Amino acid sequence: MTAVEIDEKAVLFAKAWWPWLADEWLVADITEMVEGRNEFDTIFCIEVLEHTSNPEQAVANMAALLKPGGTAWISVPNLEHDPNPLHVNKWDKISFEDLLDPYFDNILVKTRDSIMLAECSNAKP
Repeated sequence: MTAVEIDEKAVLFAKAWWPWLADEWLVADITEMVEGRNEFDTIFCIEVLEHTSNPEQAVANMAALLKPGGTAWISVPNLEHDPNPLHVNKWDKISFEDLLDPYFDNILVKTRDSIMLAECSNAKP
């Protein structure tokens, strides 16, 4: 498993406390990190997009990195239950689906109180 985090101190902390969590730790910005294509069977992006400067590019990069037939699990806070002023991006279900739609063939968004979770995939191989 590859873990990606933009903050080097957070990576060092995670490696010290949870060394078993990942085989590879990258300090990278998901809005800039497309080096290869079709590299991952599964991508988890949990509560990240609301903090990025360019969520569209982050989603485009995840779609490019996902193998055909793979699944990306992407969660964001639900706009209706998100009072956090540090979140620079906010979505309701429709706008979250609109964000994902250009990049994935199949999207299923489920909402539960304060969170929305999308199961996204590209065409089968």
